[in-house]
Amino acid sequence: EYTRVGGPLDADWLLLQVTKTIDDIEKFNSVTPSLRDVYELMSDPDDYLARPETQPAMRELLELIDGQRDMGEVLQAMRMNRFDVMGLLRDMCGAGLLRPKNSFELLMLGENLRSTLPPQKLARIYERVRELGVDGFDVTLRLAEVHEELENPAKAALFYGDHARNCQAAGEVDLALGSARRAVEFQPESSDLRQLLIELLEDVGGDELADALKDLAALKRSQGHHGQAEEDLCRALEVRPNDPELILAHIEACREIG
Repeated sequence: EYTRVGGPLDADWLLLQVTKTIDDIEKFNSVTPSLRDVYELMSDPDDYLARPETQPAMRELLELIDGQRDMGEVLQAMRMNRFDVMGLLRDMCGAGLLRPKNSFELLMLGENLRSTLPPQKLARIYERVRELGVDGFDVTLRLAEVHEELENPAKAALFYGDHARNCQAAGEVDLALGSARRAVEFQPESSDLRQLLIELLEDVGGDELADALKDLAALKRSQGHHGQAEEDLCRALEVRPNDPELILAHIEACREIG
């Protein structure tokens, strides 16, 4: 069916809805351990299947939702593309036969099946919970751990950094420090993550702050930001004024500034 678009605003809205639909289909296709895991059957389907107006494809799909097959197997069995199947699923939701599970249910799915699901699917479940934006369901640490298991350092660093910031905002400095250290470990070339670690170390004090500032200065020098590196080394010397390595690094940074 075609819909008349009245102007730029309507066109933008329509494009956004189409993008969301395609994005949801991709997410559903990649996240599903089984169809029963992400949809709940709301009523006995026998009466629905007995109706003469029920589409054959709808009947076949309902019979395939048995809690065992993932999306790829269902598509193969039905010889349909995922767009057609998603359309059928939407029709079944409209008919009151299915209900998409909410973020809490998906979170419990991830926690309960954490030891059995492959990490790729665990990551998609936790990402979906996070995307739903429900307060109280902070799954950034879970996502960081899963991407660490997947040996994906960039995403592991991203989520460890997010978790550190969340803990920092909640006043949980020790937890924030642990995640910030992990984030820097996975993405040592990120000055933003190193700066986050320094902010947290400034809150707790201690000798580690000087080392973090020295490492940040070395990174900035390698990037050609000699003035910023010199400032970081000055701050490091305030923490450890008699450290010969810091003094030498500071002299070299000043020389590079000219």
